[in-house]
Amino acid sequence: MTDTTTTTQWRAHLTWGDGAAAIAANAVGAFGAFAYYGDTILRPVAHTFGIWIFLVAVVSARQTLLRGALRGGGALLISVVAFFYGKQIYYDILYPGPGFPYRVQPTELLFWGVLGMLGGAILGVVASRIGQPGWLAAAASALLMGLLLADAYHWYSTWREDLPMALALAGVVVIAVLGHRTWRQLGLTAVLLIPGTVVGYLLISVPDWAQHLVRL
Repeated sequence: MTDTTTTTQWRAHLTWGDGAAAIAANAVGAFGAFAYYGDTILRPVAHTFGIWIFLVAVVSARQTLLRGALRGGGALLISVVAFFYGKQIYYDILYPGPGFPYRVQPTELLFWGVLGMLGGAILGVVASRIGQPGWLAAAASALLMGLLLADAYHWYSTWREDLPMALALAGVVVIAVLGHRTWRQLGLTAVLLIPGTVVGYLLISVPDWAQHLVRL
């Protein structure tokens, strides 16, 4: 009886939005894998964080703090798994036959899965403020916009490819639409966008530092 009651409570807490977030997370992970192997034009997308940041911003926006954290962490964890196993599937399709096929490494999957879940939960808390009035919500929008722009600039400054920057600008527009219902709120975010981009650039560098420390 207790198990039935608990299951019913969990079903009551889950929403269609949670299911849509899980589907979106799988789609983003699969798209990232396709970009990695399947299309040279889209390949920069697989090597930047833009699509993952945008995913968390969209699925966690206008949620409670807890639901924003759960959606963000869960979405990135699902995306990481879909990305790595998607790469394996695409590799087998593109390069069939004997040889040295790509296979998911448990240590690498664990590293990025844990990092994605923790990072997604934190970003989910931030993104949950999108759509509310005041400085705090403006700061949240500015930080997420700044992360997108900083990540795209980081790639552009190294490889001189424009696609990540174009996608980042599109993501900034979407976040602006999601989070700003008044010109005043948009103005607050604009004021905070430069410091948000600076902070975003520092945060974008964290996975590189962490990966270097564990020497995967």
